[in-house]
Amino acid sequence: MKSGERFSNGRRDVLIRGANIIAVGAIIYILYKAAKELWEAAVAVFGAFVSLLSAFVSVLPYIIAAGLIAFGTGWLIHNVNF
Repeated sequence: MKSGERFSNGRRDVLIRGANIIAVGAIIYILYKAAKELWEAAVAVFGAFVSLLSAFVSVLPYIIAAGLIAFGTGWLIHNVNF
């Protein structure tokens, strides 16, 4: 071992490998947390979309009635001579 070297090559390799394992573990944990938050946001967006579709379906009879009234009025104006 040269003067000024604190660890031998074998010990340095073990320390570097340990640091890499810790770094990879931390990165995996952070990516897991981010993926979990993104998944929860996607579930919330899906729930909002389902609520929107539910609102459209609940309003659909009124839209159909308004369309039928408009169609009938247009037919009446076009076909009946006053």
